[in-house]
Amino acid sequence: MKREESVLRLNFSKELITEMNAGSGYEALLIDSIVNTYGKNFGVEGVILNVEGKGYESGHFVFGKDEVLKVNR
Repeated sequence: MKREESVLRLNFSKELITEMNAGSGYEALLIDSIVNTYGKNFGVEGVILNVEGKGYESGHFVFGKDEVLKVNR
């Protein structure tokens, strides 16, 4: 994987948010789990979370369409 390709973009359906039914603490843990699981398995430094082609936006968190979330090593 080239250095320029050190970010992975994930696109989920809206059900990721609508079916989550979690408070902010639990949602933060779920986001961290998604970012770290995909990031480590694909060997990237960052992950972009999109929902239906747009940025991630729930009642607790907002991430822009191109906002990179850092993978914890």
